[in-house]
Amino acid sequence: MTQCEGINYTHRIPITADIDICSQDAGHILGSFIIQVFINENGQEKKLVFSGDLGNSYAALLKDPKVVKEADILLLESTYSDRNHQSMGETLGEFEAMAKGCDKSLHNFLSNLHFSISTEESIELNKVEKGNIIIVGGGMCNGG
Repeated sequence: MTQCEGINYTHRIPITADIDICSQDAGHILGSFIIQVFINENGQEKKLVFSGDLGNSYAALLKDPKVVKEADILLLESTYSDRNHQSMGETLGEFEAMAKGCDKSLHNFLSNLHFSISTEESIELNKVEKGNIIIVGGGMCNGG
């Protein structure tokens, strides 16, 4: 760990005499970022931009992903291909419709909410046969 050094988003950092990097918040999971690599070759600067997953806007615990407006080369992960995420309103509408179909009202459901913190508690959910709604957040801090 002595070779590791934390860097702040948006600060351009020289790596060599001809290469700088700058990171932007990807808004996917805590600490995720878009990396911009600035390469100076024969007096001309080129910009390579790389990102893995980008987060959704309006996430409860994460900042929205930053927008990089230009790049000479762009490399992206393409988990969802050409599909767009539905809006938060559509997601909440689906949740409400699902909850209305349950024996309990949405109000009662939320008042009886329980968080499984440990691995053991999560494994115990496999024994539940009926009468429960299990909501799973994926991808560290629900970024996935």
